[in-house]
Amino acid sequence: MPGVPVRPDLPVLSWAPFVYLGEISYAIYMVCVPWELLFGNAAAALFHLEGKQMPLWLWLIFVESLVPLGAAGASSGRAAGARTAQVLAPDG
Repeated sequence: MPGVPVRPDLPVLSWAPFVYLGEISYAIYMVCVPWELLFGNAAAALFHLEGKQMPLWLWLIFVESLVPLGAAGASSGRAAGARTAQVLAPDG
């Protein structure tokens, strides 16, 4: 991938899935807590869960849903950054 430094001592880190996960990791970090609150409260209401512990299958759905949410957040953040750069760019 262009722009991605390749480390000869760790070639596995240059694999496309790991590079992609690195690109969206900050968005996943930012989405995690609000999504946990929303998902946890909705799951508790829908499945009448007691306490804060979710069943394993429900927890796995929560974790698997973070990657698409992070990807959406990362792509919208890049698009907003590009639009801001166009607006702030000097004419000429």
